[in-house]
Amino acid sequence: MRERLRAAFKSTPCRPRFVTWGLVAAVCSVTLVVSPVSGDDSPQSLDALITALRGEDLAERRDAAYELARLGPEAAEAIPDLIAALDDSDNQVWMQSLQTLARIGPPAEEAIERLIGDLGNRDDQRRYRTAYTLGQIGPAALPALIEVLRNGPSSSASATAQAIGWMGERGAGATPELIQLLQHERASLRDDALAALGQIGGSAEEPLVPMIDHPEPEVRVAAIRALSLIGVSSGDAILALQNAAGSDEPAIRAAAVAALSRSTLGADATLELISDALMDAAPEVRDAAVAALIRLGPAGVSRIMPRLDELLRGDDDQARQSAAFVVGVMGQSAAELIPALLDLWVQSRSRSDDATQLEVTVTNSLGRMGSAVVPSILEMAREGKLTPDAVANPLASIGPSAVPILVEALTADAAAVRAAAARGLGGIRPVSDATIQSLCERLQDSQPEVRLAAIQAIAQIGSAANSRQDELASVTDDVDPRVRAEALLSLASVGADPETILARARVALGDPEPSVRGRAMQAVGALQADAKQLLEPLVAALGDSEPMLRRDAAEAIGKIGEEAEPAVPALIALLKDDDAQVRMAAVSALSQFPAAAASILPGIQPLLADANPAVVLAVVESLGNMGSSAAETLDALSELIEHPDASLRGTTMKAIRQVASKPEAAVEYLVRGLDDDEWSVRQAAAESLGQIGPPASPAVPSLFRMLTVEADSDAARQALRDIDAVDPSALPVLMEALVSEDRRLRFYATFYLSKLGPEAKEALPLLKEMLESQEGRTRDSLLRAIEAIEGETDD
Repeated sequence: MRERLRAAFKSTPCRPRFVTWGLVAAVCSVTLVVSPVSGDDSPQSLDALITALRGEDLAERRDAAYELARLGPEAAEAIPDLIAALDDSDNQVWMQSLQTLARIGPPAEEAIERLIGDLGNRDDQRRYRTAYTLGQIGPAALPALIEVLRNGPSSSASATAQAIGWMGERGAGATPELIQLLQHERASLRDDALAALGQIGGSAEEPLVPMIDHPEPEVRVAAIRALSLIGVSSGDAILALQNAAGSDEPAIRAAAVAALSRSTLGADATLELISDALMDAAPEVRDAAVAALIRLGPAGVSRIMPRLDELLRGDDDQARQSAAFVVGVMGQSAAELIPALLDLWVQSRSRSDDATQLEVTVTNSLGRMGSAVVPSILEMAREGKLTPDAVANPLASIGPSAVPILVEALTADAAAVRAAAARGLGGIRPVSDATIQSLCERLQDSQPEVRLAAIQAIAQIGSAANSRQDELASVTDDVDPRVRAEALLSLASVGADPETILARARVALGDPEPSVRGRAMQAVGALQADAKQLLEPLVAALGDSEPMLRRDAAEAIGKIGEEAEPAVPALIALLKDDDAQVRMAAVSALSQFPAAAASILPGIQPLLADANPAVVLAVVESLGNMGSSAAETLDALSELIEHPDASLRGTTMKAIRQVASKPEAAVEYLVRGLDDDEWSVRQAAAESLGQIGPPASPAVPSLFRMLTVEADSDAARQALRDIDAVDPSALPVLMEALVSEDRRLRFYATFYLSKLGPEAKEALPLLKEMLESQEGRTRDSLLRAIEAIEGETDD
């Protein structure tokens, strides 16, 4: 039975965010169920369980605690023993005993005095579970909880507010104290208080109203948020919130909009308020308006369509984005706004080559409109307002419902419509054989832009179109160079046979059009080692008159790997190319041949002083990839520790570790990186030191200093764990850390003093003095350190 019980029972409450407490309360109140047992597994009597709970056998105490939790209210006679079990050293016994008291509920009120003490426990789960239990015991605990809020330590206030919140409206007697807590300087306590007030409900509305005019903005926001959770109904509250909606503080306006949208304010006034908030200059206010509209649903939005249309066609990008988001959420119920949404889309696309946030929002909203928007998009393509590439994403985001319309459009009279339909079909999943067949038919279209769109769509479909590789291969000799170029690349995308790709690429490498030659190199590069058959024409391409083709050829050769070593002399020659991207590609490719380092490094190392930082970065990364075969560049790399580019300094930290022939050789340089002004560089240095391990022990003092800096503490902790060694020279730093107010410093100081062992005798008096005032894990770690220093352990 023991194993069955252990498997059957799980802990219940787990800390939620305050906005989901109602849901968690429902989950936490679900009755635990155990499969029926019979024969020797029959349940023990209550007296036997109580006896077991009192016993010294841990397994029996655990089993008894689990079984009592199953009994719940039927275990009321065990209340005194359950209270005693709250002090059990075993976490499972404690947790199940606490859960049993929660399930017993109000009859367990004699546990209140004991439970109150755990509201300030350092363990978050203990505080939360204790609060839940007090909440289930109910109003009998309220006087004690109110006393904690009035006169208790602030460390207990959060869990106390949660306990009152669990009582719901029965906790109304604590409303004044919770309102007082809204004025606390800690935001987390304000949140706990407002959550509890929201759970108390309507009776908290009246005393909260005056807080709307509190002089402190944070308090006003907390009070308004609490009223939002309650759902205000009184005229005074609504009037005060309407005034708050005109505040100069954006956070107050946003909170007021949210609260009024959940109030009994009339529909017309609510919609007017939301409409105005959508045009607010502050993002948080607009977000509150959007959330309010979403809660209203299609019926509410339908009444504000004219305003949304006005916003979509207005000049304020932020307001237009908010309106577009709302329209997208409403989907087809806002279909009448498709023209305005499309006009905004065209405008947003015309502003920049890069997608703006406005364009992304509009594109997503169009996708949520469903198939109703497809004809309008295709019409804009026909009119030349949108290119096939532009419509690809929104058409694809509509999903399968758009497929029949798009397949039919593949045979439209206008070539622009056929091309747009093809591009849209390429992104829709799942894809059927019939759709692929329809796209393949467009490979023979009379218009090159349609053939091009069909190829791009098939490439986007990928391996599902692998069986059509022969049809794609036939288009690699198309009269249009754009079509030839894309057809080559699409062969790789669908996973065509290497022999097919190589045969077509061999011809394309001699094509008069640079774009075709470039695509051929990219297709060959995707084959990696299989591309060695074309090494000779690729090496020849390193001398192409087009810089980008020299770059593509170098990248393709680099992907072949070590079998392309005959290309090394030609790649070395490119290190002096006038084009920075060509030099970068050559450096990267050469890093694939560490065996040839002796001939490669004399050409690469001078580029550490290249005028282009991107080239220097590529050199550093490549030297790192070459590892210890590039050890002779360690001193040259160290000169980059002071480089003005932070990303380059960070990459240098990694490369220094990689190229060092002996780990110790890198440590002094990496320690310098720990003092960098940029946190990302310090992090890279710490990570490299951690990867070196024990030989990096000279870095321990510097890593200790990083522990006290929030941005560095995680990286420093990980590095200290990985190094796991320390030099006696670090003793002064360790002793200084031992008396620090920072708990992390004290922990790591104690740990490393243990590592030093007898060499840390100077720290013994301090360790023993600290021992007198510590308990639990801290005391255990101090004892281990003392024993290690006195030579009583092998640590």
